[in-house]
Amino acid sequence: MNIERLKAQALQEANQLKGHMSPKERAAWKAQGKSDADIQSMIDKRAAFNKKLRKESNAFEALFLQKILSDVRKHSGTPTILDGGRGEKIFRDMLEQKYAERMSQTRSFGLGNFIFEHYKK
Repeated sequence: MNIERLKAQALQEANQLKGHMSPKERAAWKAQGKSDADIQSMIDKRAAFNKKLRKESNAFEALFLQKILSDVRKHSGTPTILDGGRGEKIFRDMLEQKYAERMSQTRSFGLGNFIFEHYKK
């Protein structure tokens, strides 16, 4: 029973990301006099919105994680004997940016998912 519920939830999330509409929701729009073309237009707009929202929420999460990684590095300090100068500073910033992007893509932190779930249509 639990597996079936999880499957249904995963299917619902995939459909929402694609902008699909549940049969109940479609029937409600039909009852309000909306045509099939109007409903399809709403579905397409919803799909575009959700796609952009997913991209932007992951970008925000990456930016947030990059700031955290940068602050951790600044406060942990590095020995002066191992200081690589300006080149290392640039490389470190780029490396932290890539780490943050990767972390947000795996959705392990969860901030991007939270934002997406809160604002999705």
